[in-house]
Amino acid sequence: MSIDFDGAVEFFRQVIEREHAMHVAAYAERDNARYEAIAMRSQSDAAEGARLHNWRPSQPDDVWFREGQEASRNLFAPRKLFQVKAYAHPTLGLLYRAYVGHTTRSVDDLTFYFATWFAVNADRWKVISTYELDPDCEVIDTGLSQWVHVSGVKLDGDLGPLLDVRKLEAPAEPRDREEYDAE
Repeated sequence: MSIDFDGAVEFFRQVIEREHAMHVAAYAERDNARYEAIAMRSQSDAAEGARLHNWRPSQPDDVWFREGQEASRNLFAPRKLFQVKAYAHPTLGLLYRAYVGHTTRSVDDLTFYFATWFAVNADRWKVISTYELDPDCEVIDTGLSQWVHVSGVKLDGDLGPLLDVRKLEAPAEPRDREEYDAE
């Protein structure tokens, strides 16, 4: 089982770029067909059943869209990629987990927010599962934050052995830092 951290990090940086373009387009692109093309490109990084955050909060003919689009689109920033872990999952094989920050500038961008699991399927990288951090819920035995399943494959139980970790940037939040430094 050969770990490709360079490929994994590059794939996830591209996922982040496409997701950011989709978020900006959701607020600024007046042409629905162009917005849909950008959103579909972002979603193409996900395997069937997994979804990335692709939503449009309003339509170009809404008053809010006309009055607030410029200010709103400046709310978004590309997610920070903190670390990537590689596991030998017992049934899925080599599996990567990316820890990333939030997409909104108003939220502290040096904290974990989202964990995305991805793998190589048919010679193509694909997101297979997404989780969000619930900072109000702690796991009793570890004291670490609880990850809540959002979409795709539900990865409960045995993840298999941790093979390696690529640390890219340490989070500032102490609880996140504890999880970051755990391995």
